[in-house]
Amino acid sequence: MRVKINIDGGSRGNPGPAASGFVITSADGGIIAGEGVCIGRATNNRAEYYALHLALECALARGAREAEVFSDSKLLVCQFNGTYRIKDSGLFGMMVEIKRLAAGLRAVKLVHVPRELNKKADALVNAALDAEGKNPHHKKVTLPAGETAGKPVSARGAHAAGAPGMDLKTPPKGGAQLDLF
Repeated sequence: MRVKINIDGGSRGNPGPAASGFVITSADGGIIAGEGVCIGRATNNRAEYYALHLALECALARGAREAEVFSDSKLLVCQFNGTYRIKDSGLFGMMVEIKRLAAGLRAVKLVHVPRELNKKADALVNAALDAEGKNPHHKKVTLPAGETAGKPVSARGAHAAGAPGMDLKTPPKGGAQLDLF
């Protein structure tokens, strides 16, 4: 199965409270999964990296074999594609884990897009941060169950498991659903 993935990460303050989000769609545009996860205090770059990690993990769990990933982080896209060096040792360790996950797919392509083309993933990031601000124990928002444009929508995204070397706390399972579509 070939999927398209939009990812985003954000930090309110840099570093500050941070969240990562992703939306996975099928080749015909049906939403497969989506999630926004608070990751604790981090930089925006770490949040972007973690979003890619979560999205690849979810895509693999759902049987994806090829992925085209869209991100508004030029740094992440260029570092993944090898056109920029990774100078931060923490980001380097995270990229090792991301590449390990990507190796489980036949093909992974990362594409830089303007922020305007990444609104759904951005909305999940902000919803997770807003929800955590209201309830510090709330760490995750997921897409609602139901139908979107005639396609099934997942009520659950990836489980928010961290990976070795990610040095971010694993968000707890559970969370509220958010109606974005």
